[in-house]
Amino acid sequence: MKCAEVNARLDIYLAGELPPSLQQEVGTHVEGCAACRHALDRTRRLAALLAEAPFLAVPDHFAEHVLARVRARNAQGALTRSPRTWWSDLSKPMRAAAAAAVLVGATGGMVFGWSAAPVSSAQVKQENGLFAGYGLDTLGDAPNGSLAEGCLALLAGRNGEGR
Repeated sequence: MKCAEVNARLDIYLAGELPPSLQQEVGTHVEGCAACRHALDRTRRLAALLAEAPFLAVPDHFAEHVLARVRARNAQGALTRSPRTWWSDLSKPMRAAAAAAVLVGATGGMVFGWSAAPVSSAQVKQENGLFAGYGLDTLGDAPNGSLAEGCLALLAGRNGEGR
């Protein structure tokens, strides 16, 4: 099993919800791979911090209030308006800005599309990565555990004690 496959299953592995054969396979890989052991440790710390994080209480009758507001908006017709009505309600500068944004997005898509022409699978393998063969290597892997590290930093607080 490859590290990417193991990392994708770490949460389920910790919860013990993998099928027994996969649970054992992930465990064996983690025992022999220092990077995956480190990722598993980060995931355990994140799970522990999340378990200790306080939950916000939902106000009484919250669902009833939300449903009442949705019904009121439906009664006013706010959610049943057609795109044409919505477009005509916009001011002329807003319509111009929206049209410009669509034009810029389409132009950017065409420009980047030309530079990301499909290549053969041999070139992708040679350049060692799915995105590398298409000239999109900037979309490759982020730094190891960046999302988990960010969550840990936020939950731990500045002093590392969650305060």
